Amino acid sequence: MDQSLENFFKSNEKNVNSILTRLAFLLTLVYPVLWILRELKIYNSFPMGNFFISWAIAIFFAFFFYFVTKKHSDSRFNKYFLIVGIEIAVFSLSILNGVIVYITYVLIVLLSCMYFDQFFTFQVEIIAFVFMMISFTIRANLLPASQIETTLEEWGINHTAAGALEFSLFGIFCFYLSFSIRKILISIYEHKRTIQNVQNQLNFGFANIIEAKDENTGEHIKKTSEYVWLLCIKLMQKNLYPEVVNEHTLPIMVSAAPFHDLGKICVPDDILNKEGTLTKEEFSIIQRHPRDGAEFIEKKMRPIMDPELIEIARDMSLCHHEHMDGTGYPNRLIGDEIPICARIMTIADILDALLSVRSYKKAFSIQESFTIIKNMAGSALDPVIVDTLLECDTEVRVIRDGGVLTDEEF
Repeated sequence: MDQSLENFFKSNEKNVNSILTRLAFLLTLVYPVLWILRELKIYNSFPMGNFFISWAIAIFFAFFFYFVTKKHSDSRFNKYFLIVGIEIAVFSLSILNGVIVYITYVLIVLLSCMYFDQFFTFQVEIIAFVFMMISFTIRANLLPASQIETTLEEWGINHTAAGALEFSLFGIFCFYLSFSIRKILISIYEHKRTIQNVQNQLNFGFANIIEAKDENTGEHIKKTSEYVWLLCIKLMQKNLYPEVVNEHTLPIMVSAAPFHDLGKICVPDDILNKEGTLTKEEFSIIQRHPRDGAEFIEKKMRPIMDPELIEIARDMSLCHHEHMDGTGYPNRLIGDEIPICARIMTIADILDALLSVRSYKKAFSIQESFTIIKNMAGSALDPVIVDTLLECDTEVRVIRDGGVLTDEEF
């Protein structure tokens, strides 16, 4: 299975575990409701001893699930603990005299479909069926003889056969549902990945046009994208800017990075590749490229690109020359007015420029580059992202030298 798709199913499993943990707490509220109904003489056909034991079991499992799923959130056994625990809670309710909740067993099987794993659903069906059969047996022995029109054996056989038939039919439906949903999700993912591959080709097609036009940049597009990826990974590890930098936005930011200098298409070649110092007028023309790039992305690329990619690519293009103290261009934004994706792009852009040979300068060492960037923290650059970069000496060296970093190395 593709790694990204596997991550999607793992992420979904954590979300479902969280939902079922909340459900376990909700189940504990059923007991006080029954107690109130009993006190009001509306419903009083269960023994209080069994009632309090069942309530205590339900509360224990609810808190047990909460702490286990929090402390061991990545454990593949969490879903089994949760399902079995909820089964036990339902089981304890079903054997209370007068409380008939057999249908809840098939509802638990339906809950298992949320994991999009037909084999897990099948396992839950077996577990639920065993619990249901045991509850039939116990309940038959708890019923007063006056409530049974036939013999105890006939009553048990009739209810067991009917329950087994209904459960089997519903179990087949749930297995097919889980299988179908998983198959559809995989199909959607593969279709989306195909579209993403086409978009990536377009991304680097535009980037190659810029590199061909700008003789100074070399592999600037490729390396700045890798520096953006590195910074995002490190920020995620440190849980910094989690609302903006996360597993969802990471691939989008990397895909958007090649567009940050798209506006240079509008800059005349003689200015873009000039070896000497730019005149004031020439520099003013250069300063237009962030806005030109953002306008091109917004007007020409929106119809063919993902909306989230467009938003981030536009912000990176427009704001990657803005400074935290308001001395940047084109809009002289200050501090938090600068999008975080653009702050990341700015540092990646400056880092590669410092480490690379240009017609007007030699390449600086990593230590020299880090010192320059550190001195820019707080004035031009986001100090949080700068501090994160300064911890990446080894990784930066690999990227600078043309190596490749992978997720497994983090």
